[in-house]
Amino acid sequence: NSHSSSDFLSNLLVLLLRVLNSGLSESGLLTHLSEATAGSLTGIGHSTAYEDLACYSLAVNYLFLTDEGHEQEFPDLYVEPFKATSELNDYEIPWALRDLIADDRVAYLFGREITELRDAFREWHPKTSILRDVKKKLQPITRLPSLRESSAVPASCKL
Repeated sequence: NSHSSSDFLSNLLVLLLRVLNSGLSESGLLTHLSEATAGSLTGIGHSTAYEDLACYSLAVNYLFLTDEGHEQEFPDLYVEPFKATSELNDYEIPWALRDLIADDRVAYLFGREITELRDAFREWHPKTSILRDVKKKLQPITRLPSLRESSAVPASCKL
């Protein structure tokens, strides 16, 4: 793991991306946290890069327009409209966290990381009111018992 920050929020965001990259759902938690983390993970400073279509176009162009040198036809590009400035109901954050933790496949693959997040939560001291509010909404993670790290895939797992 190349990310070794002791910051709870940074590690949570990295975990959510790893969950997505493994083909599982992060229950929308990443989207909900993006509003509070836009610009800076510390809440200090600002950025509007997330509103710039060119950031996303560059990634999409790289994905669809690069190849291994073979001539082939590429599918038409479809960009799904997204409005970063629309507000979400941030009271869904505890529920999204619960859904993430309750997923047997997530627990099997990332149980150790979730337990480490639970343990690191108390050491997280956000500096802004927005991030302190997010901390309150993520506090149910402290009630989480140690997750099992079994060597067998759960019966409900469809891996």
